[in-house]
Amino acid sequence: MRSSANNRQLGAIRLEIVVVVVVLLVLGGILLRALAVVQDGVERTLVDAEVMTLRTELQLAVASSINRGEEGRLTSWVGKNPLELAGRSVGTSGLPQSVGGARVGSEWRWDAEKGVLTYEYADGHHVKLRVVRAASNQPAGWGLGGNLVLVHEQN
Repeated sequence: MRSSANNRQLGAIRLEIVVVVVVLLVLGGILLRALAVVQDGVERTLVDAEVMTLRTELQLAVASSINRGEEGRLTSWVGKNPLELAGRSVGTSGLPQSVGGARVGSEWRWDAEKGVLTYEYADGHHVKLRVVRAASNQPAGWGLGGNLVLVHEQN
């Protein structure tokens, strides 16, 4: 009789352990999904910050060119890589470099044919940047000065 009671007690303990393991696995899965959402948000925030920093750098570069009396050269900026125009060193893989040298994001690419700098998110959305002349029929963008606009397209 005593061994039967011990077996039931051991069975109950094993069942409790299995329940605890299952609950921990479910909580771990929920935590991983939440972490993925946070990582996506961080990536979008970093890319937005990178775009705003690049816009400011381009505005300063345009102002510097105008100040040196080189406003006529600004027309050659249309279709050029915004990173190079801002005076950034573009890494060997074509990714923007932050001040500390760490890469922001991993999916920046420059398309010289189209004159577009693109960032692609893991979910398929993207941000496209290009320098164009100011015109009334252009997509939304930020004025850089010198009749130039940094066009920012997001999908």
